[in-house]
Amino acid sequence: MRAGRVADLDAVQLGGSAGSGRYTGQRRLMTCKMHDVFIVISEGRDGEHVARTFYAADLADARRTRHDNYADEPIVAVHR
Repeated sequence: MRAGRVADLDAVQLGGSAGSGRYTGQRRLMTCKMHDVFIVISEGRDGEHVARTFYAADLADARRTRHDNYADEPIVAVHR
């Protein structure tokens, strides 16, 4: 029986942008731990509320990441 590979949380290598599901071939070494989960609720185009999950270092990072991906949707609330 072979053991599976375990990721080192102190040095995570990412390809592409977070949550995009695509790989660009570029690798970036992250030196900070990103372990907090934030639920960001925004208002969609039709006025409905949309909840999205973000892994971020802090509240400001979660807001910034959400804005980078969904700039046209105003934020209603952020929960940690």
